[in-house]
Amino acid sequence: MEAPKKKSKAKRIVLTFVGVFLGLYVVGGTAAGIVVPKILFSSQGKKIDALQTLPFRIYKTREDYPNMATREVYSFSSDGNRLQGYLYGKENTAYTVLHAHGMNLFSDAKEAAIASYYLNHQCRVFMVDLTGSGRSEGNGLGSLSQSVHDVKAAYQFLKNEGLLQGKLVLSGYSWGAHGVSKAFADGIPADKLIAFSGYDSAYEEMVAMAGRRSANISYLTLPTFALGLRISQGEEAFEKASDKLKEKAEKCFFVQGKADGTVPYSISLAHAMEGSKADFYLTEDSHVTPWFSPKARAYFREEVEPNLDKITKEEEEQFLAKVDKEAMCELDQTLFDRILEFLQRPEFCFI
Repeated sequence: MEAPKKKSKAKRIVLTFVGVFLGLYVVGGTAAGIVVPKILFSSQGKKIDALQTLPFRIYKTREDYPNMATREVYSFSSDGNRLQGYLYGKENTAYTVLHAHGMNLFSDAKEAAIASYYLNHQCRVFMVDLTGSGRSEGNGLGSLSQSVHDVKAAYQFLKNEGLLQGKLVLSGYSWGAHGVSKAFADGIPADKLIAFSGYDSAYEEMVAMAGRRSANISYLTLPTFALGLRISQGEEAFEKASDKLKEKAEKCFFVQGKADGTVPYSISLAHAMEGSKADFYLTEDSHVTPWFSPKARAYFREEVEPNLDKITKEEEEQFLAKVDKEAMCELDQTLFDRILEFLQRPEFCFI
């Protein structure tokens, strides 16, 4: 009679182990979905003083573009934080471009190259320092959906203050690209959308970020991680901009690198909108500065990037003197010819 007792005991041990494991799996994964985003995004975001650090100084910034020397500075509220916005360009232009920057960037940084291009083609440009960035308030970024809230707040401010002139163009990069795309999908009455390296849903990008930081171990807890994320971030984190953008795809232009490791192609807006009437500019390149020419990005990869972690504070000025900013910040003329053609269509005559 001893054998059945031993089997029963062994079965209880196995069941207990399985129960504990499943409990830890559910509790651990759910807790990670609640806690990890808060920790991660509280440490993200760059304030304006970062402009004096080497990773920012290697690029041309706002001060290097003469047509951005003059601007009007505005302040508005988004989710309890005061954000800064900067309006460039002459009055009575036919177009207003609202541009939202990428994560750990701000409006005075390297995306000034995009704004300068728009200004050279008779647009007004409203650049926004998103939550926790540049000169705007916020301890960290809040969430991957915060850029959507900020873009909506910026649009409402422009509308209320009578600062919108002519037709509205929404433009953004990465975090900002998701912001303008989701805001457009949710009903902001823009005439055109230009998204550089944007992700389709905050959830998919959050999973990709967690995977990069955990050597993909986080994928093992994906179901419960998603539950925790729903609790902490709400349903908006799971909403895909593409679901509604497909209804107005002919007004959309997506730029995406297929070797992008930050916003993998599989979760990008460009991938989600495949087969639609949208315009696409796809490359084999990475996430970094997709608006610069292939030659400029190659110069950065080969001549600049390998040395960034080696340069001491004392060597910075000497190193910067050797960096050819003009070469590294050359716009991708083919890309911007395509953007110009996109904006010149009869329903949106661009000068």
